[in-house]
Amino acid sequence: MLKGETIVLRLIREADLEFLWARHADVDDRGPYFPIGVIPKSKFQRLFGESGFWSENEGMLVITDKEDAILGHIEFFQTVKYLDEFELSYQIYGSQNRGRGVATEAVRLMTHHLFERSRRNRIRLEWR
Repeated sequence: MLKGETIVLRLIREADLEFLWARHADVDDRGPYFPIGVIPKSKFQRLFGESGFWSENEGMLVITDKEDAILGHIEFFQTVKYLDEFELSYQIYGSQNRGRGVATEAVRLMTHHLFERSRRNRIRLEWR
């Protein structure tokens, strides 16, 4: 669990799956830049069962407020096997949660965890 000033990043729990899949399937709430692909619910559940959406080279954490209400998620994944670098992706659920600094704080917490705590030495930022 990574604790920030106003948010917490935590591992996904089995009890979160129904809510998270519903948000995953709601392509209208993704905003203009998040990819619109959807995976079937059965595959979503299988992936969680295999890894809990967490491994050394990829992972997903939910973004919650201090009362544990889910505001979104943040992911990291290895871009290519021959480089020690990760790409970050995040989605803030619902327009009422956007524009409040949630994503900024989530990215700060995740980059601190991935690049300072784990001693990785490469970070690449890309703006699209």
